[in-house]
Amino acid sequence: MPAAPHAIIGATVAATMVFGAIWVATPQSEMTYQMRASSVEGSLQNRGGYRVSALVPEGPVRRRNRRYASPEVVPPPTDSTRSELADNADQELPQLSEGADKAPANAPLPAAHRLSNLPELDHIAVVMIGGGNRSDGAIAADATWLSMFRNRLYVTDRDPNASMIGSSLAANTVNVFAGYATEDEQIDRYIHPKHPFLKHRGHQRPQNTHTTGWHLAQPRFLLGLQELVRRYPSASWYFIADSDTFVFPRRLSRGLLSTYAPHEQAVALGTLWSQRRGGPEKVSALLGGSGTAISAAAIAQMNLTECVLRQDADIYWNRLASDWRISECLRMNEASPVSIENADFMFMFNTNFNCAPLGPANCAPFYGRVHKRRTDCPYTYHYMDAEAVRNEFEKNILNSGKVCIPQRKAQKKHVFPCACEDS
Repeated sequence: MPAAPHAIIGATVAATMVFGAIWVATPQSEMTYQMRASSVEGSLQNRGGYRVSALVPEGPVRRRNRRYASPEVVPPPTDSTRSELADNADQELPQLSEGADKAPANAPLPAAHRLSNLPELDHIAVVMIGGGNRSDGAIAADATWLSMFRNRLYVTDRDPNASMIGSSLAANTVNVFAGYATEDEQIDRYIHPKHPFLKHRGHQRPQNTHTTGWHLAQPRFLLGLQELVRRYPSASWYFIADSDTFVFPRRLSRGLLSTYAPHEQAVALGTLWSQRRGGPEKVSALLGGSGTAISAAAIAQMNLTECVLRQDADIYWNRLASDWRISECLRMNEASPVSIENADFMFMFNTNFNCAPLGPANCAPFYGRVHKRRTDCPYTYHYMDAEAVRNEFEKNILNSGKVCIPQRKAQKKHVFPCACEDS
C-alpha cells in the first residue's frame, strides 16, 4: 500500500533538516586543510561602527594563492582617541556604535517595551545571525525577545541601515562581509575553490542542493560568535540564534542555564544530533536552528581565531553547515574537550508544530528522533515568522506576568509539566 502523502512530506522535511550538512566522503588523510600560499593581512571599516581587523586579500590576489593571517583585535575608539581624530582635519571621525560597549546598569531603557535590557540577563551575550533577505524576522526579534538582552549583536551580510531596520537593531548590527559587496566577491572569499557548489555555479543545480544564499550564510555563525566574544569578553554565557529562532530569555536563564556553573564547566547546550561521517563512529553536533548556548569556560577552551581560519581554508570544514562547523570548533581542543550536551525543550519546530519554514509540515518523524520529551513551556522555537514572533512575545512574555519553566520530572510519559513563578 502506498505511503500516506503527509507521511512522505514529513519524512522529506525531516531528512532535509537533518542532513543540511554536506559531508565529504574522503579518507581522513585527505581532510587536512590547505592553506593558501601567501600571507595577506588587512582591516575593514564599519563593523558595528568601529574598526576590526579582518582577513582580507591585498589587491587583486587570486583566491587560490592566498593564506590568511590571524586577526588583530583593534579596540573600539575611546573618547580621547575620538578627540584626537577630530583635531585632524584630514582624518575621518569614526562613529561609535551605540551597541559597541555594554551599557551601564542604570542606563535609561529604550521605549521598545518595558522588558528591554533586563539586568537579570546581563550575564548572557546573544548573537542573532541573519542576512539582508531575512530582515523582517530580525526586526521582529529586536522588537521583542532580543531587546530583553542588553548584551546583544545582530550579524548580517549588509551594512546597517537605520531607515530600513530601525535604529535599535542598526546600532547593534555588524556586517561580517564588509568589503565584499557583491555575491561574486563573497563566493570568492568564503567558498573554497574546490567546493562542489562551484561546479554548478551558473548552471542548473542538481536537486536537493543548497542555494547560493545558504552557502554564504554558513561562515557568518563562527564570525558572529567571534565578534560576540570580542565585544562581551566577561559574559558567562554566549547564545547563538537564527533570525527565525524565538527565545524565552528569562525561562532560559532561570531554568536551563541556572543548572550549570558557566565559568567552571566547559559545556555547549542545544539540540543534539548524531550521525556517521563516513567512518564507523557517530559524531555529534548541536543543530543550530533551536539555538546554541556556550559557557564562558567552553569559550576559553575554543580557538575561535583558528576555527575562523579553518572554515575558509579547510575544504572539509568549508563543506559543513554552520552548526557542524561550530561543533567541530568545540571538539578541536582534544586536551580540554568541551562537553556537548542535549538540552531538552530547545525545539526545532515552531508554535504550529511545523518543521518547515513555509506551510504546514508533519513534524512527527523528526520530533520522534530528536525531541522525545515534550512540554508547553520550551526554551526556544524555530521557523518562526515575524508575525508569530510578535504574537508569541505578547502572549507568553509581555502580558503573561509569569515565567514558566519546564520541570525535570515527567507528568506522564515524555510529557513534562511547567512550574510558573511571578515574572
